[in-house]
Amino acid sequence: MNRGPNATELTGETTTGGELFKSEVLERSSLHSGEPIWQAEITVPHGGQNHAGKIRVFTIRGPPRKTREQAESDAKKLGDAASEGPKQVRALANSMHRP
Repeated sequence: MNRGPNATELTGETTTGGELFKSEVLERSSLHSGEPIWQAEITVPHGGQNHAGKIRVFTIRGPPRKTREQAESDAKKLGDAASEGPKQVRALANSMHRP
């Protein structure tokens, strides 16, 4: 799932119980200053299927970072936590957002 020319997909995908967790780093402009910032994102299967028979997924994002390296580190941590399940990924992302 590549979101555009500024998205960098990380090669470390995690498969757990047949479910695929894919993390990537997105670049976007800051809301206030317009400076570029980077943000880690992971798409996690939620379990079950929707009415059309597709697997339900949700997206979890890390905090906005001023450097790509910080966001790549966040993406790696999210990918590593994916092997422990979606609840662990959400808990990690929540802790990243808190100072």
